[in-house]
Amino acid sequence: MKKIFNHFAEAVQEIKNGMTIMADGFGLVGIPKNLLSALSKTNVKNLIVISNI
Repeated sequence: MKKIFNHFAEAVQEIKNGMTIMADGFGLVGIPKNLLSALSKTNVKNLIVISNI
C-alpha cells in the first residue's frame, strides 16, 4: 500500500518506540534530512535505523 503525505510530521506519526526503520540515500546527497528532522521532534525512542549513508 502506498501512502502519500502532505507533511513530514504526518509521515513519521505511525513510527513507534523500538521499531526498525530503513532510510534510503547515499552520502550527503541522498539523506532524507527533512524526514529525520521530523522524526527527531517526536518522543520515539530505541529505534534501529538501517541506512547506507
